[in-house]
Amino acid sequence: MQDFFVFRDYLCIVFELMDGSLYDLISSTERGLPLDLVREYIRQILEALVTLRSSNIIHCDLKPENVLITN
Repeated sequence: MQDFFVFRDYLCIVFELMDGSLYDLISSTERGLPLDLVREYIRQILEALVTLRSSNIIHCDLKPENVLITN
């Protein structure tokens, strides 16, 4: 996290720019992702959601375009 601010009563969080998104990765393959990679991404996403919940933060737009990844 690099910064945060409130805009129209919403907390906005600024993160570093990553290499791409999960959507970019899925779109770049014709046969899909390997199952072990899918499991790892799901594990990390669920861990993040648990952390958000314990901090009373709601992510209102969870989708592959908003899951940022690095190589």
